Amino acid sequence: MKIRLLLYISLAIIGILPQPAQSQIWPFKKKSQVAKASQDLKSRQQKVGQTNAFNELQPMGSRQSFERDDFLWSSETAYSSLHKTGNISLTTPSRLGLKNGLELSTMLPVNYWVPNLMVKKTHYNGNILIATRHGLYTPTPGLKYAQSHKYQTIADSTVDVPHIISVRNELIVSKPFGGDGSCSGTRPYLIITAAVSLDAGIPFEKNELSHIDEHILGSRSPALAGKGLLVSGRLRADAEITNNMLLEGGFKFFFGDFNGDVSMEHHAGLQNFIFRNTSVTLGYILSVGDFSTSKVKLYPSFDVTWYFGSKPGRPRGLFDKKMR
Repeated sequence: MKIRLLLYISLAIIGILPQPAQSQIWPFKKKSQVAKASQDLKSRQQKVGQTNAFNELQPMGSRQSFERDDFLWSSETAYSSLHKTGNISLTTPSRLGLKNGLELSTMLPVNYWVPNLMVKKTHYNGNILIATRHGLYTPTPGLKYAQSHKYQTIADSTVDVPHIISVRNELIVSKPFGGDGSCSGTRPYLIITAAVSLDAGIPFEKNELSHIDEHILGSRSPALAGKGLLVSGRLRADAEITNNMLLEGGFKFFFGDFNGDVSMEHHAGLQNFIFRNTSVTLGYILSVGDFSTSKVKLYPSFDVTWYFGSKPGRPRGLFDKKMR
């Protein structure tokens, strides 16, 4: 009777305790079917040379890709171009990475009318990116060009154009979505950027210029005409539609001593890569402001960009050499 009672109690305990489906007791433990199948597959791959003994995630014979994958990070984000990488663009800033986190940029064609140079530094690169951009530009050549060609709404031909130096200071914050930030992680599919900037136009002679009474230029009149301080804020989104197609769009708001004191611009563009490192962007700019020509004006936008450079290799050894 006691033996039967102990047997019932033992069966009850065994039935109550949770057990894994393939639990086994050492030293009689055997490999599960899943583990055995995985080992068999690995053995067959090793025989035909398909596995990498050093990195199981990378097939044998393949090399790390050094092709750039940061095209979604436009010049208007808080991201700075990597060392010796950058781009040359027709209507947007051309960039060069001086070192990781430090970037030099300029709008090349605009230099004929407004010589300009900007430096951007990324101070924090984590879940969000924080950067500042500082620059100098002089609108004097452009104002003299407009005056000589009788563009009265830009520069009055009856007054002298003074030498003007304009200074820009900008704070930029970007938030990426989709990338995990690791060196083997996925790149983001969406980047949201917010920024605020202060531009000050400083004349070095007597300044009798009037405010610019045109869309686009008029919104920047305090800095371009040497009329004081311009405050602007912007919100922008950059999104990846496919591997070869990017979408950008955003809003800019301008505040200062110009016609209407407040103006707004909205832009959107579709960037298509026709070659691996060359893209064409088509879009538009909508300007809204209190200008004499009109209150609202729509402009087409166009850009061609060539990207150069490659991702740096990982450092190795005592001399920090790059792996290639």
